[in-house]
Amino acid sequence: MDQGTATVWAAVAAAVGVLVTGWFTYRASRRQPIDQGDVELGQTLRGERQAAYEGFINGVTELDEALAVFDPRHHLFLLKDRPALPRPSQVNKSLEHLEAASAVLGALKRRVEMAGPHSVVGAADDLWLHVIHYQEKLIPCRVAGRRWPLKERKKLAKAARDLNRSRQVLAKRFRTALAAAR
Repeated sequence: MDQGTATVWAAVAAAVGVLVTGWFTYRASRRQPIDQGDVELGQTLRGERQAAYEGFINGVTELDEALAVFDPRHHLFLLKDRPALPRPSQVNKSLEHLEAASAVLGALKRRVEMAGPHSVVGAADDLWLHVIHYQEKLIPCRVAGRRWPLKERKKLAKAARDLNRSRQVLAKRFRTALAAAR
């Protein structure tokens, strides 16, 4: 091979190298805005998800305040042999507060449903159902002057345990979803 042929082959190789490099540069420059958009969308969704979760947690906190009269963690009346119910006015006020807090929680649950993911939505639904179940167990308390039978106390205690368990599951799912979105 003489010098002329080697020079031609070197020029052809350089031209092919420039074309291939140009093609890769073009593809990378087109892909970069798409990747940047995906990152920004992910950050926006994570922020919306976090706001929805924080709102739901605030709703659960409000719910806890409404349940303070009945919650066995705060009161020992469920554990006594002959428990006296809280005063009827206190029961009615707490049940009204509970109904208002559960309505707010229902609206916040819809935000969580929109933010997703499915595992968190399922846990939020489960907590919501346990709140409704707990409310149903408290309805007999509205009857003034009535003694609360042991059977009803046990049902309420079980409903409280279920509610607390679903609250813990939801908190775990919130943490998992937020960690996965990073």
